Amino acid sequence: SADDDDTADDDDTADDDDTADDDDTADDDDSATADDDDDDDTPAPPEVLGNGSSALTGIWTIHYWIDHSSQDLACEQSYEWTGTGTFNPNALGNSCPDCSGSIEVLSVVDVTASNPDGCDVINDLEGIDLGDRLTNPDTSNPYRDFIFPQGLITTQYGLDQNIDLTQDGTADFTTFSDNEPQGLFLSHMGYIESGQERYFDSVNNGQGLSVLAAPPPNSPAWMPFWRYYGELGNAALGSLSGHYFFASMWVVSFQETPLITSVSFSGELDAVFTPSGPPS
Repeated sequence: SADDDDTADDDDTADDDDTADDDDTADDDDSATADDDDDDDTPAPPEVLGNGSSALTGIWTIHYWIDHSSQDLACEQSYEWTGTGTFNPNALGNSCPDCSGSIEVLSVVDVTASNPDGCDVINDLEGIDLGDRLTNPDTSNPYRDFIFPQGLITTQYGLDQNIDLTQDGTADFTTFSDNEPQGLFLSHMGYIESGQERYFDSVNNGQGLSVLAAPPPNSPAWMPFWRYYGELGNAALGSLSGHYFFASMWVVSFQETPLITSVSFSGELDAVFTPSGPPS
């Protein structure tokens, strides 16, 4: 009779383990088509994190160009660093009320010798050592721009506030959020503070980066410098957590040697986040 082991609905008929909708057919975890668990190859949208702190490990790369427009590279300097990230509405206090994050560098190690394109300061740069100027924490160093605290402004805040990044209005947060590299998303803009005897206050014939860079509306001493991009599927928004790439907004004309015409800056970092509150 019906429903016994010899009739329909038993293990030899439709809808059993040998037919459609099992683990060997379309729409299951083994297929390459859409609708199988939202397609395992599609990264989830970045998580939005709240207040907290992050342990940071990163590397800065300083690129010295014979001709930047043709990507004719002379050599590079590389510096590994560790630091802490702080994320809350008062990350930098009244100094930068627009900043909901900050980075403090704790240690720096010159690893240029391990870079296959590493610079020889004497032979390649005729004694000019911009990397040391920017990263050496010795207080007798006249610059140390990369050692001082850095402010972070989230992409969402920058878009909501229509924050310009250049004095002439040719770049804002939309400029970079609309042109993200494949597999990455713009998470933050990084700001460096203007101050006496810092390297980027000496550029532009001594008039400083502020000739070109626009500070945030409530933070007049801070200048946009870094663009931070999170890796889709492996990085968060709001606070730093996961893996990020970053690059300078600016290419600096460099006329102190006959060989090097410009310098640019980039890097990577990994962040381990510890929360202290809900998303702000």
